[in-house]
Amino acid sequence: MGSADPGPLRAEALFHLAGVRGRGEGHVISLELLERALAEPGVPAGRRAAILCSLAWKAAVSGESRDSEQGLRWAEAALALAEDLGEPEALVESLTTVADIEFWRTGHIRRDLLDRAIAIHAEAATEGDPRVTLAHELGRADHFAEARALWQELIAEARAEFSPTLTTCLMFLARMEVGSGRWESATRLCDEMMEVGRQTGQEVSEPLALMILAEIGAYRGDEEVRSTIPELMEVATTMGYGGATHRMQRALASLELSVGDAGASWRGLARFLAGLEELDEVVAQLAGSVGIESLVAVGDLREAERLLELLEQRAAGADTTLRAFVDRGRGLLYAARGDPERAIAALGAASVEPTPPQEPNPFELARTLQLLGTVQRRAQHKRAARETLERSAAIFEALGAQTWGDKTRSELRRIGGRTASDGELSETERQIVELVVAGRKNREVAEELSLSPNTVAWNLSKIYRKLGVRSRTELAAHVSATPHV
Repeated sequence: MGSADPGPLRAEALFHLAGVRGRGEGHVISLELLERALAEPGVPAGRRAAILCSLAWKAAVSGESRDSEQGLRWAEAALALAEDLGEPEALVESLTTVADIEFWRTGHIRRDLLDRAIAIHAEAATEGDPRVTLAHELGRADHFAEARALWQELIAEARAEFSPTLTTCLMFLARMEVGSGRWESATRLCDEMMEVGRQTGQEVSEPLALMILAEIGAYRGDEEVRSTIPELMEVATTMGYGGATHRMQRALASLELSVGDAGASWRGLARFLAGLEELDEVVAQLAGSVGIESLVAVGDLREAERLLELLEQRAAGADTTLRAFVDRGRGLLYAARGDPERAIAALGAASVEPTPPQEPNPFELARTLQLLGTVQRRAQHKRAARETLERSAAIFEALGAQTWGDKTRSELRRIGGRTASDGELSETERQIVELVVAGRKNREVAEELSLSPNTVAWNLSKIYRKLGVRSRTELAAHVSATPHV
């Protein structure tokens, strides 16, 4: 490369080399090669736009705020060049890149840019498919059903075309299914991703899949991830996958909180969250999920309040579910300052399921309910606490989140007296029974009671267990024989 004359030819070679080495070695080496390509003299506008887009995207996923800011500047420069050119390939890539980086900076989905890119792609059959970006962002905003449909469509196309993008689509869908609570599905997708990576020589596929599996392990309470996650985080950092690093730290911090070690949780989080002056979407999720709770638990209420204020600023313009994290953080602070009633109100707001098409993240919902039930118990609202904690425990059990389930059951035992699990149905369960016996389907029950279909299914499984029945038919027969249920 050093012997080639400076100019467009060397820029082209550097650009392609960045792609090849990036797939095997990660984003750090790609950034270096792309910056060298951009500095070459005489690069045509179309190729310059493509280099800027690649630079922008790789900078944005590094996990560093300053790189994200630079990435947006590169993306906007690429879009300006593409608009002047009017060339479909450059327009699709630059529109998609600007939308993607804006999402990671603000949590706002730029449907205007993405819909335009998708329309151009459909007409001109450009190389890059903006549906990938839309599906990814929808999944991160908990629009699980819409995102899943897009990913399944993209995966089917990639399989049919033997496209190297197959592993990328499998990875993003697996990550989304961690959030949706379909952990077994995520595990199968990771297995397929590793197998396809081995067959196609995409060496980066295996560590990325192992990172997702480590997240699931942490949420399930697998102690082995205490050693595997730090090792995988080093790999992710070396390769420039900042988002994966944040996701694994979030999962590990959650594991520490589940066993009552808030100090260990915050020590792991401090390098990502301490002293920040603003939050992007990735860091905001980290702060809302585990950061504020860890700070409250270690007694640093001032820093927790400061982080919560930053989170609230970011939540104001986001299409993601940051608002629920704001309410949860506020509830934790109220409880720590001895105001249980305001804590209960805030945590209650945090546990309200989102309006469709947005769906609840069941793991985070169960954690919020566990916190709410704990505060209700301490405030001597025993009946409400029992119902809240039973709901939380049922979700954790359905997910297979054993340590969190054990923690929640421990809170239930502190209430004393006869629990709903002894056979008594909660008010929510009674309403579900009434509607199911009337012939309503789960989705219809969910709409009637302002719940998600998943929550209805979890409650129905609890009802079956409590009443000793196995089906809707047996439930109807039981209710007919014992109408007081």
